[in-house]
Amino acid sequence: MSASLLRNLRAQARRRGWRVVKTGELVDIWGSDEVIPVISGGLPFVADWLAARMERQQSGPASLAAPEQWRPLLDCYRDELKAAHRTPQTIATRLSHVTTFARWVNVAPADVTRTHLIEYIGRPDRAATTAHGIRASLRDFYAFAIARDACPCDPASDLPAIRQARSRPRPCPDDVARIALTRATDKRVRLAVRVLIETGLRRAEMTRLRPADVIGSAGGWALHVSGKGGDERIVPISDELAGELRDLPSEFVFESARGGPVTPRHLGRLVGAVLPDAWTTHTLRHRFATQAYRATSDLRAVQELLGHSSPTTTAIYTAVADDAMRRAAAAAAL
Repeated sequence: MSASLLRNLRAQARRRGWRVVKTGELVDIWGSDEVIPVISGGLPFVADWLAARMERQQSGPASLAAPEQWRPLLDCYRDELKAAHRTPQTIATRLSHVTTFARWVNVAPADVTRTHLIEYIGRPDRAATTAHGIRASLRDFYAFAIARDACPCDPASDLPAIRQARSRPRPCPDDVARIALTRATDKRVRLAVRVLIETGLRRAEMTRLRPADVIGSAGGWALHVSGKGGDERIVPISDELAGELRDLPSEFVFESARGGPVTPRHLGRLVGAVLPDAWTTHTLRHRFATQAYRATSDLRAVQELLGHSSPTTTAIYTAVADDAMRRAAAAAAL
């Protein structure tokens, strides 16, 4: 884990014109002045600091300026989303999709045609899941514009549905999860792996966790989880995990060097560094779903634990054991 984290740290530092020097357990990042280090500390601390700094300075579609002729309507759309109590993440995604399209199409909102939308959404380099999200954002935006007489017609009203290929669950094997726990010498990373294994939380949900979110009492501890879309749920946890979380002195369970929560992306990098091969935090979530379903055969219970709005989504996360499929097929034999 340390070697991989150090390689990533050096690569990130090089992109800023900095260099990394490791002496024993101490890691220094040096700038061009070579007078004092930019930052010093243990490897996880320095990696966390640099990742947080880079994330703050990253630009993306959401920060792009919209064309002048789109700005008044986009400002009203933002206010509408806020009034509807959409989550900050949903608002950012919607505005990012529409703004990026506006810069591409280079005509006024009222002059956009269905042909423009079809060409943009159907670009061959665009994944179906990405296209599906963009389609939803543009349909929502134009429904808003039509309701306020900002456009003469709705070019997005009859866009074709986007077929998304059925994805198969990819649960992380137990031996891989054990390897991750063994490799995680940093206490915080090991705790992150444990939380993923034992609760199946999303990365974003984990970054919002606070010690105060542990509720209940011995034999009945649980996590109060702030989930996707602002939904809340309760996830039972063991006494041991509850004790470890409650004893943390920080405001957030996974806190950055700045005092706030780490970003989901950075948390994923930390855990990914101790996972072998191409296994990710999300495959640990798939593992949790699969194990929970095998133990109970209760899809609704697993749905509630994962925070899914539909059991159809939960079914995608739960891998069916080979022996169960063989028994099902054998039952049909004459």
